[in-house]
Amino acid sequence: MRFALIATAAAAAIAIPVAVQASGPSMSGDDFVQAVRCAAYDSAIEAQAAAAERARLNLEAQRQSPEAVLRAHNEVNTVQAEARAVANPRDAAMMRAERAAACSPAHVAAGQGNPDAA
Repeated sequence: MRFALIATAAAAAIAIPVAVQASGPSMSGDDFVQAVRCAAYDSAIEAQAAAAERARLNLEAQRQSPEAVLRAHNEVNTVQAEARAVANPRDAAMMRAERAAACSPAHVAAGQGNPDAA
């Protein structure tokens, strides 16, 4: 009986911090918004690009504050509006430059976004 109690207590001591970490955001709100902006540019430039990244960011959105999610949603809307406005090769080049800036390592945490994907 004592062994079961000790084993249960030890399992709880390990499981609780893991569960708390899993339920919290894995990135800051600003990093989340920047990663969403990068993924939005990837999607706008290359329609099939970044499907896995979008899925990961959708899961992360459930952990983020409502303010960060709203900011990210506004970034996606902005990028989509820019994509709809592309009318010539110069506009497309400007959009690729915006994507490179949005997805630069200085703006996006390691492992998120890839400015060389296009």
